[in-house]
Amino acid sequence: MTAQYRFVVRARIIHDAVAGVSNEQNARRNGVHPDTVRKVRRRAAVAQSAAEALADAPRAGRPRRISVETRATLIKIACARPTPELQKDRIGARMREARAAKRAAARQVRSARVEVRRAARLERTALRNKQREQVQQARKDRRAAKRAMQRANKAQLVAQATWATAQADAAWAAKSVPATFSAVWTHKALQEQLKTETGETMSLSEIGRTLCCGGLRPHRVRLWLHSPDPDFHEKVKAICNLYVHPPEGATVLSVDEKTGMQARADKCPLHTAEQGPVRREFEYIRHGTTTLIAAFDIRTGEVFGHCWRRNKHGIMRFLEQLAKKYPTGDVYIVWDNLNVHKGEAIEDFNARHNGRFHFVYTPIHASWMNQVEIWFSVLQRRVLRNGSFCSKADLQAAVSAFIHQWNHVERRPFRWRFRGDFVPRLPWAA
Repeated sequence: MTAQYRFVVRARIIHDAVAGVSNEQNARRNGVHPDTVRKVRRRAAVAQSAAEALADAPRAGRPRRISVETRATLIKIACARPTPELQKDRIGARMREARAAKRAAARQVRSARVEVRRAARLERTALRNKQREQVQQARKDRRAAKRAMQRANKAQLVAQATWATAQADAAWAAKSVPATFSAVWTHKALQEQLKTETGETMSLSEIGRTLCCGGLRPHRVRLWLHSPDPDFHEKVKAICNLYVHPPEGATVLSVDEKTGMQARADKCPLHTAEQGPVRREFEYIRHGTTTLIAAFDIRTGEVFGHCWRRNKHGIMRFLEQLAKKYPTGDVYIVWDNLNVHKGEAIEDFNARHNGRFHFVYTPIHASWMNQVEIWFSVLQRRVLRNGSFCSKADLQAAVSAFIHQWNHVERRPFRWRFRGDFVPRLPWAA
C-alpha cells in the first residue's frame, strides 16, 4: 500500500466516522480491520490539523543516523571517476617528459628548416649550372626536406598539446588530492573519500546497500570499443543482408586468420581423479606458433583452412586454393581490413578469375561481424585451450584433423540472428 493510498483510506474512514457509521461497517466499506478504524479515529480526535490526522505516526526504533544528503554525496562520489593520475609523482614525470618532448620537437623543426633552405639553395645552384642530373637530385632532396618539415611540425603540435595537457593536470592536482591509487572505486576507497568530504563514516556494508539501491557498481569494469568507421551502419547492414539473404547461385565465405596459436607442451600429463576437477601443470614448454587461415561457408558450414603465414604470399596462396575449390560462380568473401587483404595483388587475382570474386570488408573494429570467428571460438575451446602439442607440426595436424572432423561429422551453418538493427541512442547518452 503506497503512502498516497493510505492517505485516501484514512480520509474515507474519518469521513464515514463523522457521518455516524459504526466501526465494523466502516471497516467493511474501506477494506480494513475494525482496529485500524479505531486507531484512525483516536489519532484524528487529538490531531491539531487534517495533515497531522492523515500523516503516518513516527516510527519506533533508533533515529536515522545517515542523512539523505550523505547518501547523495556517496552516490555523487561513486559516479565520478577517481583520478590516480593526479598523484604528484606521476604529474611530475609527465611534466618532465612533456618538457623534453617539446624541446626535442623544437630542435627537430629548426633542423628541418635548415635542411629545407639548404636543399633550395642547392637546387638554385644546379639550375644556374644547367646540370640536369643535379637538378633532378636537388629537387628530390627538396621534396624529402619538405616532407621532413611537415613531420617535424606535426611532432611539435603533438608535443605542445601534451605539454598543455600536463599543465592542466598539474593545475587540477593542486586543487584536489587523489583519493585512491586505483582507477576504479572500491568500498574502502569510497568510505575514506566520504569521510574526507563530509566528516561522516559509513560502514562498508551500508555503502554496498546504498550503491545497490542506486543501481551502481563502480568496482565493476566492462570494456567497450568504438568503431571510427563513418560507414559503420551501412557496412553492417550490407553484411547482415548477405548472411540472411545470400545471392542465388553464389558462394558466401567468411575468411579470417587465427594468429598466435601456440604449440605448447605440458611438462607433466593431466592429473585425473575420481572426484574434483582435472589438474594441469602450470609450467609448459613452447615450441613456436602458427597461423590458421580459414574460410567458413555460411550456407553449409563447411570449413576450408590451411596453416600458412599471414602475409601477402600466404593470402594469395590461400585465395588460389579457394579458386580451385569453387571453380565456377560468384564468390563473396567477407573479411577484415588487413593491409594484405587489399591492394594490387588482390585486384590482379580477381582479374585473373574474370572478376567473379567479390570482397566485402567489415567495418573497422568489427571482426565480430565475421562468422568464421564463431568457428574459431569452437576450435579454441575444443582443441587449443587444454591441448598439449610437442611441435608446430603436431599442432597443425591437430587443427587439420579437427577441420576434417567438423566437415564430415559436425558440419552445420550458424544461425545468424542479428539483422543490423541497433537500438536508437538516447538523447542524454549522446
